[in-house]
Amino acid sequence: MKKWAIWLVACAFMAALMACSEGTPQAEIRQLDKLNEQAYAHLYRDVKVAQMWADSALLVADKYAIGRAEAYNLLGEVALIKQAYADAHNQYEQAMACTDDDLETLLANVGKMRIYQRTSQNKEFYECRLKALRLLNKLKPIVDEKWSEHRRHRFFVAQCEFYMTSAAYYAYLQQRDKALDNAERVPRGEALQADTNQLLQYNYLKGRIGLCDELTDDEQRL
Repeated sequence: MKKWAIWLVACAFMAALMACSEGTPQAEIRQLDKLNEQAYAHLYRDVKVAQMWADSALLVADKYAIGRAEAYNLLGEVALIKQAYADAHNQYEQAMACTDDDLETLLANVGKMRIYQRTSQNKEFYECRLKALRLLNKLKPIVDEKWSEHRRHRFFVAQCEFYMTSAAYYAYLQQRDKALDNAERVPRGEALQADTNQLLQYNYLKGRIGLCDELTDDEQRL
């Protein structure tokens, strides 16, 4: 095992011991949030490191089922990047099995949408998109400053990936109006600029697929 891998596992065990010694759920929540944030931050930098951080979160997870579900969702992202779609699907199912939290369930459904979009499973895509849209609409009115910064960011990620996946799907079907409508619903501003993962995907969507309303069809082909 590489030195950095040993170090990450050791950190995870130390974090678990700290959480147990403090005896408070908040300690576990803080530790899991930090580990999962590291996993998310490394998704498009080094997928192996991202996987290691998410695995470390699972080692720490005890009573905080939401944090465990987030780790599984991040492992689903890792598998998607590797194009290991069966593994990704299994990770998202694990996420939904260990909690009834609407936010992580939404993210798991969005992850499954991405699988179905890439594998051209149209019926499954529409069914999953409907479930995700219901959860998105349910959560929108209640996300406020009372939510932790970590949870607000997770909701931001869910919105970005839901609308970008939908836009990419409709673009593939050559349904340009629907594709543009979904692309325009992607949250932008400072939040997008601060999130490298989502900004990369958004720029890919706008540039590579050509979802730029101000460009002509000839310019988009170029």
